[in-house]
Amino acid sequence: MAFIMFLKTLKDTGMPLEEMKEFVQDGYIWDSLAEDPDYKAVPVLTERVNILEKHLRNMEEKKRELEGIMMITKEKLQNTLLEEDARR
Repeated sequence: MAFIMFLKTLKDTGMPLEEMKEFVQDGYIWDSLAEDPDYKAVPVLTERVNILEKHLRNMEEKKRELEGIMMITKEKLQNTLLEEDARR
């Protein structure tokens, strides 16, 4: 259940479906370890970390872009309010 909730979280953050598919292609690691004590989880974990780091960088870039848009919008709003005050 925790894994499904994590996938929902990834979806909610806007992770593309293709990246989510890549993330889960090796299944639930804890199940694999329980079934096979010799299961080599490190490569799978490394790939998942890489996917999450890439996604985090993408989200940080989108956040910067959004913050810039918000700043411009606030400035425009402030200028519009000042123009309205000047006309009165």
